[in-house]
Amino acid sequence: MSKQSAEGNEPQNVFGTKVDDQFVKNKFPEFETLEVNAADKSYFAYRLKEAVRNGTTYKAYVQTLRKIIEQQPDSDNKKYTICEIYNATGSPIHLLKKHHDFSGHILGDNYFPVTIENGQLAVVLHEGSSAAVIYKGQNYNGKTYAWLHAWENERDDDKRYVFTEIEKPEHYDSDDWNLVSSKLTQESPFHDDLKGSYSEASIRGDEDKHDNVCIYSGILTLEWGFPLFSIN
Repeated sequence: MSKQSAEGNEPQNVFGTKVDDQFVKNKFPEFETLEVNAADKSYFAYRLKEAVRNGTTYKAYVQTLRKIIEQQPDSDNKKYTICEIYNATGSPIHLLKKHHDFSGHILGDNYFPVTIENGQLAVVLHEGSSAAVIYKGQNYNGKTYAWLHAWENERDDDKRYVFTEIEKPEHYDSDDWNLVSSKLTQESPFHDDLKGSYSEASIRGDEDKHDNVCIYSGILTLEWGFPLFSIN
């Protein structure tokens, strides 16, 4: 599991403030007399994702990951992926099962956290680099679904692939990772939706000019109707 912070509250690789009922009411007094639902919390968390990415603690952590990469033997000839998983579902999400490595492994001792609160971003560093992770959470009706996120960033020809899908949790009981791997390189959809749940996936080069480093961004959210009040 991920290392805990000195206070023991959050893993060191999780960033952002939990967006719950109280957060919304404190930030937006208009909601004080209104019921805050999952769609509202999902919407506000989604709108705050860039603020989390631009936060000083997150940026400092990513710089630490880049330094770890530079310290690896023969790092210029390896592929690395900084993997971001952002929760904007309106509720906590929970790791369905241990992540699966198609090629390579997580570098360091900060793994995918067991729980990511709404409005929080988890980050891991993967060397190899192709893997998949599945989190389960709820849609706006309280039904449980599973969001799968997978990437491939291991080829010498610089081709990169992403794959995301939403299914019921029991769909993954069979651990058919070969099927996921084939979908990753053949279908490679970058978004999916199911029963009010939505998923986005993207991969980009590292802006810090590391040619062999990519950043995978996975966003778990809902197909929400916009609430009455918005963030300026």
